[in-house]
Amino acid sequence: MIKDFVIVLVLWLGARFAWQVEMPAAYDGLVRVAGEFQTPLLGYAALLIVGLVVAFYLLGMLRWFAPLYVLSRFTFEVSQFLIVLLSVSAVLFRLDVGANLWSGLGATLASVPFLLLGSSCLGFWLFDFNYPLQQRLVRNLVLPLLSALIILLSSLV
Repeated sequence: MIKDFVIVLVLWLGARFAWQVEMPAAYDGLVRVAGEFQTPLLGYAALLIVGLVVAFYLLGMLRWFAPLYVLSRFTFEVSQFLIVLLSVSAVLFRLDVGANLWSGLGATLASVPFLLLGSSCLGFWLFDFNYPLQQRLVRNLVLPLLSALIILLSSLV
């Protein structure tokens, strides 16, 4: 998860200082694009998640555990990166622009990385039913909660 933090912070610092992106305009553009393309994005995300679940079950039934683990691990890493990206970006937008990215994206679009995380955990469970899923889930769910808490506390000050 540390590498995800580093990547997100380097991207943020690069966008903010090296490329001199105006953060209010970036926030408005991101929220506008998310609003305009919310239905297709949710449709593609639903197809992706259903396809992953079907692929996990097929790989498990065929007892192809190496591809099952690789696909689960890849899905987990992508979902973890998206969760870190959303959480850190939400805090940075709040501190820099004063806007709440979680409410700007909407609950349905912001929930896609968490559904991807759940599907990857299903793949891990099919790989090994004794896999420590609670540690992976809790670690990835604490970050958005901390992000929301920081945003809440910053709005009270």
